[in-house]
Amino acid sequence: MTNTQLKRLKRLETLNQRVQSRFSVSYMDVRRQIDGKMQQVLTDVVVRTTRQSLDNANPAAVSTKPVAMTITVHMPPETDVRNGDTIVIRHVNSAGDITDVFRGTAGDPYINDGRKHIRMTMQQLGRSVVGV
Repeated sequence: MTNTQLKRLKRLETLNQRVQSRFSVSYMDVRRQIDGKMQQVLTDVVVRTTRQSLDNANPAAVSTKPVAMTITVHMPPETDVRNGDTIVIRHVNSAGDITDVFRGTAGDPYINDGRKHIRMTMQQLGRSVVGV
């Protein structure tokens, strides 16, 4: 491939990622210890996520080792999420298929620009994991 063809391919890949992210949605489930038992507190809360960093820089090893990443979850300010809650994030594409599932523990929530934000380290569980 020529240099120009490679640049075009890269632009198309970037555009495809933008289109996919625009038409996909993320759902959050929240579990919390209540009276010594883990209980579901919230289900299917629509959120936005941003990925900060990955712990596994080798793409070949992703299939053999779960990837832990830092994620910021953006949600409405009235969402009842507390430090220490167990969070499960499901990314769903426009066709309704689950594309990724992540699980982690919530850090301290903070409100900025009218949204509640939580930073946490999440473990990628893969596409086929449902009802985690």
